Amino acid sequence: MNPTLKKKGWFGKTKVVKRETGEEKEIYVGSRRLKTIYNTNMRTIYAKSRYTGQMLSSATHFRYTAVMDNLTRAKHRGMHNLVLPKTDPFWDTNYPPNGWNCRCQVEAITLSEAKRRGLKVREDSNGINGIADIDFAYNPGKTDKLDEILAKKKDRFKLNTKLTSKEVNAILKDLGNFTKQKDLYVWKKGLNDMVDEVIVKNNQKTPLNVVQVGLLSKFISETASKLLNKEVKSGGMILTKKELSHARPQRKEAYNHAFRVEEMKEIVDVLNDENRAYVDLRDKHKNIVFIFEDKKDKTKLNLIPIEISKFHKKFKMKNYVITLDKADKEDIFGFIKGKKIQKIKQ
Repeated sequence: MNPTLKKKGWFGKTKVVKRETGEEKEIYVGSRRLKTIYNTNMRTIYAKSRYTGQMLSSATHFRYTAVMDNLTRAKHRGMHNLVLPKTDPFWDTNYPPNGWNCRCQVEAITLSEAKRRGLKVREDSNGINGIADIDFAYNPGKTDKLDEILAKKKDRFKLNTKLTSKEVNAILKDLGNFTKQKDLYVWKKGLNDMVDEVIVKNNQKTPLNVVQVGLLSKFISETASKLLNKEVKSGGMILTKKELSHARPQRKEAYNHAFRVEEMKEIVDVLNDENRAYVDLRDKHKNIVFIFEDKKDKTKLNLIPIEISKFHKKFKMKNYVITLDKADKEDIFGFIKGKKIQKIKQ
């Protein structure tokens, strides 16, 4: 791992160019720097996904929230509880994170909710000075070059600390597979937030309407296309508030088909495992279904069917979770034996 990270400039001696002067400087990337880079990059990546979900939500405004302690920059604390329309240009350059180690976030809220909570709502950002550091003056949710931006910011980050290989290995254990790791992190965080709001708190008014929960791989889509004799496209898989609410325990417990909360929070991990992907050839199904064990009831299996043919009416996307269901293991094994349900990865 160490040679790879050094080659990519992630730690050890590396050269950076000062943007202001063009001067090349040799710096030493240490464990403290790596922690800051890693933590800030993960916050930036999550912000990209969060912004997308917030713009799809029914909320009309954004509220800036800062952590009100002595570690937060004064100008960031000064923005706490700022409420502006979510389309205001202010968010193009001041959507958090707004600096290294920035812990600020944005909450999507409706106008009525803001007034009910006694928050002052501004019509626009005229007269408000931006707070983002120079390397953070962009909206992570509006850029398609996030990895490029993160790499440039890393090169301009100049902390000089000592490191031990043990510290580096502990902090950057997963950086070799950073792209996939960051996606899984974002999807799990979004899924957990939605499950907590819709299922645990039973908050059906949450503006969180849709989250991405996986990516249908090219291998799965091509294999499923052959088995189903119709085109299946690869791409993102989503879960909407409506479908999650439809699968809530209060509704399905009566006939023993309900997912438990901890099982709902496994969805991203399950959809990331090609070994759990099947094609359901039964009448009135004709889709892809991911199957995994019920850890508390060995007679049951959990099913996550994916709609691959129809577009979701509201979000205009295919590859969305239809529902969450439980079935008797014996029945599903019977369908597999009869080739009505076929495993995609043999």
